[in-house]
Amino acid sequence: MSGARLLLRREHLPLIRTPLLLALAAVLVAGALAGIARAFAVRAQAAHAQAAQALAGAEAELAQSRQSHDELERNLRRYAELRRTGFVGEGDRIGWTEALLAQQRALGLPPVRFELAPQRAIGVGAAPVVDGIEPDAAAPGPQAHDLRFSLAGIHEDELLALVDGLQARGIGHFRVEDCELRRGSGMGLDADCTLRWITWRPAATAVAAEGAP
Repeated sequence: MSGARLLLRREHLPLIRTPLLLALAAVLVAGALAGIARAFAVRAQAAHAQAAQALAGAEAELAQSRQSHDELERNLRRYAELRRTGFVGEGDRIGWTEALLAQQRALGLPPVRFELAPQRAIGVGAAPVVDGIEPDAAAPGPQAHDLRFSLAGIHEDELLALVDGLQARGIGHFRVEDCELRRGSGMGLDADCTLRWITWRPAATAVAAEGAP
């Protein structure tokens, strides 16, 4: 009886072995597929991280480019405004003297005597005056234009109104360099003052670039 059972089991071994082998093969294939899937997932994750890093770099460069463009536009607007107000360029020397006379007439002040000195280079690196010879005023950079004027028989508030009126006319950028007040022969004071207009002479290359079409 035991021999028959053993024989029976041996006869069924091929039938049992085949499903086991198939199941084992399926497990191995599934494991291989899972390993391949994990490898692809890791590669995809690395590629995604690399793409995200490249995108972040591109966005940073774009933001920096926009910031530089905005800064350039702001500087160009400021430069255009400085040119409009007469700071950049040769300076409207005739306009300054005309404005002084117009303000004197508007306030009803006594006649004003004035003298506009030749422009001269100023600032760091400007050549010093040697033997009474001014440095090259044609060099690019900041330039000074001293307008000296004298008034007799005026009051302090009239002098202040004269300077404030010149400022209000928007005829360039100037400051009161010095002002000497003394008691006049009659009523009021005599004033000897110097107004210094400051301009910026651009380099020849900048002038040529502005004139280009």
